[in-house]
Amino acid sequence: MNRISILLASLLLTACATSGNPAVLDQTIVSQIKIGQSTKEDVKRLFGEPNHTSITQVLNQQTEVWAYGYAKHETNPLLYVPVVGLFVLAAGRWGEHESGSVAVSFDKDGIVRSMSKYKSGVTMGGLATPTTIQTQSSTQSGTSTDPVRFQSQTNSNTSVP
Repeated sequence: MNRISILLASLLLTACATSGNPAVLDQTIVSQIKIGQSTKEDVKRLFGEPNHTSITQVLNQQTEVWAYGYAKHETNPLLYVPVVGLFVLAAGRWGEHESGSVAVSFDKDGIVRSMSKYKSGVTMGGLATPTTIQTQSSTQSGTSTDPVRFQSQTNSNTSVP
């Protein structure tokens, strides 16, 4: 391989990075978790082993929390090419970032009692394209017949001057 081919191949390899469990971003998977009904086995079947676990005890009530996360970052590899990178900076779409998390809490019997979800996405624009930031979060808790839900959603567009 010549030097140009090696350079381009290395740029393409370094232009993307991912970490964690992408299932946390899939609403069809996340929506299968039911407050007051789903069990640890159900959650493990959907997401696998958690990234983090914790156990707390308050007033003789034990709660176990399983947390899952995911992040992906892509950078336009043309940014790193001399001269061409300047056009990419001017025209836009420098890269994208998306991340998400799901935290599920279980009672002492291993039944889901609450779930929190978070998702964000950033599309980095250039001088001619705005940067877009989107976030969504929600929390559900309670029982299957009497759930309490908190939800918020924020969408914003900002322009790079």
